[in-house]
Amino acid sequence: QIEIQYIQGMSENAILTIKPMNGASGNVEVFFSPTTALKNYTVKAGLGSFISLKGLTISSKGTGYSTPIQITGVGLFSIDECLIIGKANSSNSTSQSLIFSDDRYKSETIEITNCELEGGSFGFFGGGMADDYRDHHYSFQDNTLTDQSRAGIYIKYLDELDLIGNLISSSTESAEFEGIAVYNIGPGLLAEANIVNFKAGQNGIHIANSG
Repeated sequence: QIEIQYIQGMSENAILTIKPMNGASGNVEVFFSPTTALKNYTVKAGLGSFISLKGLTISSKGTGYSTPIQITGVGLFSIDECLIIGKANSSNSTSQSLIFSDDRYKSETIEITNCELEGGSFGFFGGGMADDYRDHHYSFQDNTLTDQSRAGIYIKYLDELDLIGNLISSSTESAEFEGIAVYNIGPGLLAEANIVNFKAGQNGIHIANSG
């Protein structure tokens, strides 16, 4: 497991980047199989941190808990060209999300680009709180999400959200599956050129109380 909290000197101009030494994607894998909710992460980005993950394989395949990445109140967190792998299942539990952003904390900026997300219940689950969701900006661009059982991307209570060029497909049999589900997003919602293919479920793209 890797847990990164705030490091003095971190800022938008001084970001901690974790990547393979030679820069080649797929040469470094970080994995963990948790057995409790308290330890349900392979990589955890903590309060106030400014972190970038690039070119890594991050996986988690615990039985009831299998979240590769947990985000709790970061200043900025970016994931680029990573392969993120969870449990192949038919669960609707958030404890098996590939990327889980804890809505009890205020993550200001999350950027996920050019990644492959495989399995899990949710590819990404998170957002803000109903009573405080301003000044948050999340961006998902050019990602490939495969075989999530509940939703590819599920986000609520944000001020700004970009969803651009993501390819989401699922062969699971879940009747509740949604490719993209967004709720209560402020005026800064941009969604374009996303493609969703699924075998069974509710919606390809579901947008409610947003825009």
